[in-house]
Amino acid sequence: MSQLLSPEYAPRKAVAGQPDVRLLGTLMDCGRGENGLTEFLANLLRTTAILQAFLGEVLAVRLPEDVLGTATVTSEDEAACENGVPDVAIRVGDDLFVLIENKLGAPFTLNQPHEYLQSLKVWKDTRASGHAMLVIQGPDARIPALTEETWRLLGDRLPGLPRTATSYGGVEVRVVSWSDTRRALEGLSIEHPVVSYLLQSFLHLLPIVLESTSRIVTQEHLMRLNDKTVLDAVAAAEDVLSDVGTKLREKYEVKTERYELDFTFCGFCVYPRRPDGKRDEPQMFSVSLSARFGSQFCVSPLSMSLGPAYTRLDALVRAGWQVIPGADLARFGWDEVPTVPLKLTAGLEPVRQAEQIIAAIEEVRRIALRT
Repeated sequence: MSQLLSPEYAPRKAVAGQPDVRLLGTLMDCGRGENGLTEFLANLLRTTAILQAFLGEVLAVRLPEDVLGTATVTSEDEAACENGVPDVAIRVGDDLFVLIENKLGAPFTLNQPHEYLQSLKVWKDTRASGHAMLVIQGPDARIPALTEETWRLLGDRLPGLPRTATSYGGVEVRVVSWSDTRRALEGLSIEHPVVSYLLQSFLHLLPIVLESTSRIVTQEHLMRLNDKTVLDAVAAAEDVLSDVGTKLREKYEVKTERYELDFTFCGFCVYPRRPDGKRDEPQMFSVSLSARFGSQFCVSPLSMSLGPAYTRLDALVRAGWQVIPGADLARFGWDEVPTVPLKLTAGLEPVRQAEQIIAAIEEVRRIALRT
């Protein structure tokens, strides 16, 4: 899959008249969905106008602009919590201390969310007029479950603290959606061109990432996931990929990759050699198996992603090959490189299937490489 290709090899040509959001692929690459969003949001919140809109519209916290000008915003800040690492920490002197835990699809860890609240409580206990707030931010579909789980875990892991409808132990607790943040920020007009570009990029990215990483398991999904025929098909495809990898190693240097974000995603980085024996980096390509790719584009889950030397994409299309544009892969946070689905054929013996795919790979290389 394109995620196997290093960002430095991805095409970066801007499209005239359209916002260039290729920075997003770099920020969100290598399976860094939640971490990438966290870093992006934290950087945006360091702009006073954006922080003011986020605090006011999403969290109903309003402070004068000159006070907000003293704010510090950090991401993955170990100093913000004694026994945990909050995604985002916002400090405004003795006036405000906010810890934010961002969620896409991941569950709470053993230190969440009670350790964050405990740190906020310690801060609040020495600042009677200060405002301490724990914020859990997640996709719309998870808000009811996140709300229930947040309050349950706080009660189970920090029992006995005074509770109101909106606070626990003197700390305000809010569960908000990413959509709330998007609505609060999308109407802002930012004068600084770079900050404005980054804000628009974030707003463009957010719904795409949420759509591709926060899907609800439906009853039909459960029926299919429990269907042995479906599971056997996935296993058979994995076996094909393994056989393809074995054959690729006969000719190329091959690096095996598997990513935690998408457990159905695995594949190979493949490096042709130059005459001097060194890697021909521009001619690198990857061969991958991804259920998410197949589901999104309704094609084979097996694919080949192309490095920068493969420039004759028009020739591939004329020869009958389907080419998924790199920009269409940005929604997964993968590198924006063109990707060619590799067809599987029913009824072939495993060795013959692998040979057929290897032949397809070599044909794509022959056509797409500059002559």
